[in-house]
Amino acid sequence: MRPPEIDAALSLTQLVVNETEDSGGDEPYLWVLGFKVDADTIGAPSTNPPLPTLNVATMGGGIPWVVGNNSVDNGQVWPIPSALGTRAFRLKPKLLDFGGWFGGFAGIVCLLWDQDSFSPTTSEAGHKAFEKVFGSSLADQLNVMLAGDPDYDAALNRDVNGNPLPVPVDGFGLQWRIGRLGDSAALKNLTKVLRDRVKDAITGPIKDAIKDEMDWDEYFDPDDLLGVDAAVFSNDQLRAGANAISLTYTDDESNYEIRGTAHGTRVHRPQLLSSVLSSTGTFAGSAQVVTHVCRFPETTYTATATRLVTTQRFSVVDLSGGSPNQVRWVLDGVLLDGAGTVPVTLAPVSSVSKGPTADLAATFPGGAGVIGFSASGSSMDITNLSGDGVLAGTLTAVVAYPGDPTLSPGFPVTPVDVIGRGYALETDASIVTLQIAMDQHFIDDLTKCLRSIAQADLEYIPRTFNPRGDPDAPHPNWKELQQIAYEQQVLFSLAQGKTTTSDVGQVALKEAAQRLLAVNAVSPAEFRTISQRIAVH
Repeated sequence: MRPPEIDAALSLTQLVVNETEDSGGDEPYLWVLGFKVDADTIGAPSTNPPLPTLNVATMGGGIPWVVGNNSVDNGQVWPIPSALGTRAFRLKPKLLDFGGWFGGFAGIVCLLWDQDSFSPTTSEAGHKAFEKVFGSSLADQLNVMLAGDPDYDAALNRDVNGNPLPVPVDGFGLQWRIGRLGDSAALKNLTKVLRDRVKDAITGPIKDAIKDEMDWDEYFDPDDLLGVDAAVFSNDQLRAGANAISLTYTDDESNYEIRGTAHGTRVHRPQLLSSVLSSTGTFAGSAQVVTHVCRFPETTYTATATRLVTTQRFSVVDLSGGSPNQVRWVLDGVLLDGAGTVPVTLAPVSSVSKGPTADLAATFPGGAGVIGFSASGSSMDITNLSGDGVLAGTLTAVVAYPGDPTLSPGFPVTPVDVIGRGYALETDASIVTLQIAMDQHFIDDLTKCLRSIAQADLEYIPRTFNPRGDPDAPHPNWKELQQIAYEQQVLFSLAQGKTTTSDVGQVALKEAAQRLLAVNAVSPAEFRTISQRIAVH
């Protein structure tokens, strides 16, 4: 399944001071970088067998100070300005030729310093060196990981508690490693090993840049690095909701925590909508039906079958306002390109026609049918051309946006391949090509039946549960109650079978009683009595 493109935001929001390095307080400052690995950073294979080249994009910027040039003490929690602690960027999944989709991952790395004697220019020299070397150092280690490294494989093959998992049947291969990068536990375990190796790789260039800028007096009390930590999140994690960030710094007997959150929102929100453009009917047959409605005598009614030709339009719309540049359609495993026809198998009409229409429905057993289709832009029109029955299929719209892999590559693809290359939107493609209905005589008798049930309820309730005294006396507001209930039950009973006969009278009476209560026609006690009657009837 194609992972979505997302806008990711990683924010460091709080600096928690558990233990300062200096007894008199520290003056902390941060170097923060956001980074990502995705379709924008993956290069062409460079070895044989081909391994993708993982590059890293970094996002720097922001002032380094948390609280300005002031000291912090134990037990304090300081807010981190958003200009310093927040990094936002777009994460684009990559379709790999050999390993399916790689959703990408995003992270944030932070170095925590305690200021002593470094001048701003000296500190900034180290900061620039950090921003320059971090991305390439991380990329080097990621490519070592892809090529195979015992420490990295061991980290990827551990669960959320750090326990080793069974060795994969096919061993630690390229596809396994890429797949594990999408697992939150594996990614967290990998980050720990990457952090230590990347820290070793960047420390030398940072120190060299600082030394080149230092004056002689800064050597006596240099700024102290209190630690390096990072958090990394997969595409799945980011779009699932807010993820907590907790970075820890314990070098030089200090103890700090940096807290924050990471989340992502979908860039594209395609939806598949449907509507009926047209439907025409022609006579297809009829049959006499002998049955009875309620307690009425048996009567002969007529069931009529109408053959329908219906055109439905399915359209892709994007709730985010974007426009797809390519849409392909698949109906029950068959690609529908352009315009044409496709054979289908129709289910029997009896699958949707029950009750008194069942005998006539049984004469239309379904079978072979033909569907016409016409695709244009982001829409697909489907029309049943022949066959009597019911189509209960699945229509899939496969959507791509500018910059996405093409849905029509220059090599043969199956419908499954096409679905795997884009955003797949599924919907039921249901077409009833033949409709069976009872005649007006049957509808009239059914309506009378529903009204008689409602009337019985209305008469029974006020006579039996009259709280005013005589159980055989009608309710003082009986006529108004009867009229309101009658108006209500007409609306419900004419719902053409969608409301069961056992519910009609109770629903009507409840509506009527509520209206009477609103105009003080009945007391609250009377209303409760009626409501209790409805609940147990």
